[in-house]
Amino acid sequence: NPRNAWKGKVYGAAKKDKAFEEFVTMGHGLRAGVVLLNNYIKQGHNTLHKMIAKFAPNGDGNNNETVYVAHIAKHTPITATQILTKRDVPYIVQAMCSIESRYVVEIETILKSLTL
Repeated sequence: NPRNAWKGKVYGAAKKDKAFEEFVTMGHGLRAGVVLLNNYIKQGHNTLHKMIAKFAPNGDGNNNETVYVAHIAKHTPITATQILTKRDVPYIVQAMCSIESRYVVEIETILKSLTL
């Protein structure tokens, strides 16, 4: 489905990890994360609890929604139960990077990725 094609997504034999999406640059991956979380908000997953239940649900690998939400709330100006907006998403992506990849990514880098 062309509507599901992410900019910079790695396909086919070039893809090394079959379980996760891969991108040609970190910027493309950051952009995809922002777009995905903005879509979650539009779909009604508009609190950290709802968003993380969709993104990294309990029972999917070793995910622990409660720990994930607490980490994001601790490392952002966002509370676990506030209603999220598009303005919150770069901060969420920044905190998610430290969980998912152990990278520390600056907000400016995330915002710049949106121009790709």
